[in-house]
Amino acid sequence: MILRLALVALLLPVAALAQPAQLTPAEKAAFAAKVQTCWTPPLADDPNVTISFAMDAEGRPVPDSFAIVGTASQDSFDAARRAVLRCGGAGYDLPKDRHQAWDQIELTFTANGIGEMP
Repeated sequence: MILRLALVALLLPVAALAQPAQLTPAEKAAFAAKVQTCWTPPLADDPNVTISFAMDAEGRPVPDSFAIVGTASQDSFDAARRAVLRCGGAGYDLPKDRHQAWDQIELTFTANGIGEMP
């Protein structure tokens, strides 16, 4: 019993280290605010769209990785994709030591802006 408790105690710190640290709420808000500056909703359409995309280790979106999450119009998807790519050309200011926390992003775009990142 004591040996089992000792093993569990030794493994807990390792398990905690194995989990990548997530982005803080402030980091998520700063990222969304940056993308927001490039977001222009499509005029003749319901602009609500959730997209997912991959990010490289330098903080740049991977152009061929974009996908619609759920359903949305092609115009809304294209506008959201353009916003992310336009603002991310030089790379977003994200913590490089925690790339695993943001290597895959999901964002929701609406007529009122960009929603919270999950």
